[in-house]
Amino acid sequence: MESEMGGGINRTVAVYDVSGELIKTYEGKFDVEVGNTNGNPYIVFDDENNKRHIVYYTTGTIFIDEK
Repeated sequence: MESEMGGGINRTVAVYDVSGELIKTYEGKFDVEVGNTNGNPYIVFDDENNKRHIVYYTTGTIFIDEK
Protein backbone atom coordinates (compact mmCIF):
# COMPACT_ATOMS: atom_id res chain seq x y z
CA MET A 1 0.00 0.00 0.00
CA GLU A 2 2.87 2.37 0.80
CA SER A 3 4.27 1.73 -2.66
CA GLU A 4 0.96 2.38 -4.43
CA MET A 5 0.17 5.58 -2.52
CA GLY A 6 3.69 7.01 -2.42
CA GLY A 7 5.08 6.30 -5.88
CA GLY A 8 7.32 3.46 -4.79
CA ILE A 9 9.43 2.40 -1.83
CA ASN A 10 12.95 3.56 -1.05
CA ARG A 11 15.17 0.76 -2.30
CA THR A 12 18.70 -0.17 -3.16
CA VAL A 13 19.26 -2.54 -6.09
CA ALA A 14 22.73 -4.08 -6.36
CA VAL A 15 23.68 -6.12 -9.45
CA TYR A 16 26.54 -8.63 -9.21
CA ASP A 17 28.19 -10.75 -11.90
CA VAL A 18 28.67 -14.52 -11.65
CA SER A 19 31.99 -14.01 -9.81
CA GLY A 20 30.34 -11.86 -7.13
CA GLU A 21 31.78 -8.58 -8.39
CA LEU A 22 29.50 -5.55 -8.06
CA ILE A 23 28.46 -4.24 -11.47
CA LYS A 24 26.06 -1.44 -10.57
CA THR A 25 24.04 -0.06 -7.66
CA TYR A 26 20.79 1.89 -7.99
CA GLU A 27 19.18 3.79 -5.13
CA GLY A 28 15.92 5.67 -4.99
CA LYS A 29 12.18 5.47 -4.57
CA PHE A 30 10.73 3.09 -7.14
CA ASP A 31 8.71 -0.08 -7.72
CA VAL A 32 10.34 -3.23 -9.06
CA GLU A 33 8.70 -5.64 -11.50
CA VAL A 34 10.02 -9.16 -12.03
CA GLY A 35 9.59 -10.96 -15.34
CA ASN A 36 10.86 -13.76 -17.52
CA THR A 37 11.23 -13.87 -21.31
CA ASN A 38 12.10 -17.21 -22.90
CA GLY A 39 13.92 -18.39 -19.79
CA ASN A 40 15.74 -15.09 -19.24
CA PRO A 41 14.71 -13.62 -15.87
CA TYR A 42 14.83 -9.86 -15.43
CA ILE A 43 13.73 -6.96 -13.25
CA VAL A 44 12.34 -3.66 -14.49
CA PHE A 45 12.11 -0.36 -12.66
CA ASP A 46 11.85 3.34 -13.45
CA ASP A 47 14.18 5.48 -11.36
CA GLU A 48 13.33 8.87 -9.85
CA ASN A 49 14.42 10.55 -13.11
CA ASN A 50 11.90 8.43 -15.06
CA LYS A 51 14.66 6.39 -16.72
CA ARG A 52 13.70 2.76 -17.26
CA HIS A 53 16.15 0.05 -16.23
CA ILE A 54 15.80 -3.54 -17.40
CA VAL A 55 18.33 -5.86 -15.79
CA TYR A 56 18.65 -9.47 -16.99
CA TYR A 57 20.26 -11.74 -14.43
CA THR A 58 20.81 -15.09 -16.08
CA THR A 59 24.47 -15.23 -15.01
CA GLY A 60 24.51 -13.06 -11.91
CA THR A 61 22.68 -12.04 -8.77
CA ILE A 62 20.49 -9.09 -7.85
CA PHE A 63 19.84 -7.89 -4.31
CA ILE A 64 16.90 -5.59 -3.67
CA ASP A 65 16.80 -3.99 -0.23
CA GLU A 66 13.96 -1.86 1.07
CA LYS A 67 14.95 1.01 3.30
